Amino acid sequence: MKARVTVSAILLASGSILASAASAQAIEPATEAQPDSGAQPGIDVIIVTAQKRDQAVNDVPLSISLATGETLAQTGVQNVADLPKLVPGLTFTPSLNASPILTLRGVGFNEYTLGASPTVSVYNDQAPVPFLSMARGNTFDLERVEVLKGPQGILFGQNSTGGAINYIVAKPVDRFEAGFDASYGRFDETVVSGFVNVPLGDTLAGRVSVRTLQMSDWQYDYRNPSDTHGSQDFLEGRAQIGWQPSSGVNVLLSASGWRDKSDTPGTQITGFRFQTTASAAAQQRANALLAVPLAPEEARASSWGDFPRERDDNYLQVSLRGDFDMSDSVTFTSLTSVDRYREDYSYDRDGTSLRILDLLESLGSIDDFSQELRLTGVGDRLNWVLGTNIFTAQASSVNTLTVADATNGIILGRPFSIVTQTFDLDIDEFSFFGNADLTLGSIVTLTGGLRYTNSARRYNGCTRGDAGLSAGLTQLSTILSGSPTTPIVPGECVTLLANQKPGEFFDRLEEDNLSWRAGVTVEPSADALLYANVTKGFKSGSYPILSASTFTQLLPVTQESILAYEAGFKLTLADRRVQLNGAAFYYDYQDKQVRGNILVPVFQVIERLVNVPSSRIAGAELQLQVAPVTGLTLSASGTYLDTKILEFTGLNDARVSQDFRGQPIPYTPKWQISGDAEYRFYDIGNFEPFVGANFVYNSETNSAISTPAFARIKPFTVIDLRAGVTTADGRWTIAAYGRNVTNEYYWTNAYATQDVIVRNAARPVTYGLRVSARFN
Repeated sequence: MKARVTVSAILLASGSILASAASAQAIEPATEAQPDSGAQPGIDVIIVTAQKRDQAVNDVPLSISLATGETLAQTGVQNVADLPKLVPGLTFTPSLNASPILTLRGVGFNEYTLGASPTVSVYNDQAPVPFLSMARGNTFDLERVEVLKGPQGILFGQNSTGGAINYIVAKPVDRFEAGFDASYGRFDETVVSGFVNVPLGDTLAGRVSVRTLQMSDWQYDYRNPSDTHGSQDFLEGRAQIGWQPSSGVNVLLSASGWRDKSDTPGTQITGFRFQTTASAAAQQRANALLAVPLAPEEARASSWGDFPRERDDNYLQVSLRGDFDMSDSVTFTSLTSVDRYREDYSYDRDGTSLRILDLLESLGSIDDFSQELRLTGVGDRLNWVLGTNIFTAQASSVNTLTVADATNGIILGRPFSIVTQTFDLDIDEFSFFGNADLTLGSIVTLTGGLRYTNSARRYNGCTRGDAGLSAGLTQLSTILSGSPTTPIVPGECVTLLANQKPGEFFDRLEEDNLSWRAGVTVEPSADALLYANVTKGFKSGSYPILSASTFTQLLPVTQESILAYEAGFKLTLADRRVQLNGAAFYYDYQDKQVRGNILVPVFQVIERLVNVPSSRIAGAELQLQVAPVTGLTLSASGTYLDTKILEFTGLNDARVSQDFRGQPIPYTPKWQISGDAEYRFYDIGNFEPFVGANFVYNSETNSAISTPAFARIKPFTVIDLRAGVTTADGRWTIAAYGRNVTNEYYWTNAYATQDVIVRNAARPVTYGLRVSARFN
């Protein structure tokens, strides 16, 4: 450990030195081409950094969904969980610890272990936010968000098999700016954000921004309606210093973070799936559970046990980026980032007042370090990137649960209540990468990229129990091993190792891979782009945290891979009044990582991570933007997915082995469609009134491979409305909003846990007022 800290310190110091010779547009952000006048029809051309250099979005041969900071505010996007309303093909699922899980074009990892790498990676200005538990904030004071679809493993790392989300924050500029946004809505939802940008000299500027979200309880206990839950208390901030001593040197130091003291959401019990009724004691517990009334189909209805159900989590990221123009065409970049995450939360997973599966406390921490060094070359015919990246992380977690009323909370006649899951994980990764675009003639560009990654994960963990569990596992160990087992002391490891004796499980997973990309782009005119890409991407292996009676439950899943074929087009039509983008894709998905089931003695069906040997995803998407007349803007996007498992055998919901060939991949609705319309009235004195609407449609999907009835997630349509007025100079805006105005009852996840079947319901109709102001 000491050696790793020393290496990290050296790299951090070297990154700082190199950064002082380094262009993140710290003083002036990348510009966006604007129409001649705000009152002229036409679609803005936005500059993006999807390939780690500035390009017009329509010149990038990738499928990209974009949203400006203004769009995020108008549509009520408050965190990463809200992004699917703007990005068809992206789905959000709350995990069993209520942290976000993202699936993009059917590629996702439904895993909630702290330190599990996601398939959809998140970045703050290209600085990695490596774990989704860290990604709850960041959607404030932004220039835009870029969502890159398909494997992005060449430039954004090996775990971007589904895609990458890059938040582009508003940078320090060399003039005074300030502003605030405030809204108040149903359930006393109060969101206030503000920023101040101050020049600190001829070459230095600073920017500070903050945001807070406060909300009263929005859920109630349907067994006792006076008991409410669901309040929100979220605070985040960002401070930046930009230094531009010359035109070729740019340095940006940024510190951002958040603190979350919100309630964890209540779940809804919708049915029963008993683990066992083999004994009189288990049957008695089953009868007690059967007396619990199921939750009504009402978004606010839930139920919970008598223990705290809240968070006290915090996150801090410090990054230092420097860009140095070594010549007119070559730029050196150093990007150093350090993350610190701490969590302390509790969560009622079973949606009842009984103790079927209650997470009484989860204590966790992650500390990580990332250093990227790269050279970028920009020319008339050849553009290239060459770099290296080092990443280290240390994660640990202690989960304390109670199963005192569960049917399998009895082992060999001994009841037990408390189960504690523990693990420690160290991650070391090294990679080097390169990508090049070569233009042949006047309209054809060839693209090629490679990334080699070597990773090592060291893991130790086990389950610990109270007196009942310790005594029961002692007896079970004696039976299975054939020799007496020294009595397990309560609080010591009860997980049975390969010799059927209890102890802590130690393991190591070493992997390497070579991601690659090849593509061709044809631009027959300035307003048309056609492209075809073939990409190979990987996601690293992972270890779980769960209640493990046997070490086989703690074995890791190995790395998964995707071979992606994609062809698409981007067309600018009708004098820049119409933008039409489309793509078709096919993914050969190998060794997909999922939470599956195994059958173990006494405890019956228990979870573990497994690899699905072979799957495939076929799909298509279309994006349309239209600005037909002055003041009117229309947009619509849609994604179609056809997913299928080609090879996998495992336990189904009936606890018997099943061949799952032909089953769809979970969380992959066939259709996802969204649209937005806004009309702005110009030439009305000093004011510009506007009205707008947004909708999202998701077709039916399932949360489990075996597609049992309890895992069904029904189709839903959510409609939002807005209306307001902006001053002609854009300084002031006041607007009213309504979200989910039809009060659609829908849910984002449904699953079986222990003896119960539960779901996570989305919020009901909300409405309120928003005010914003800008000063300079």
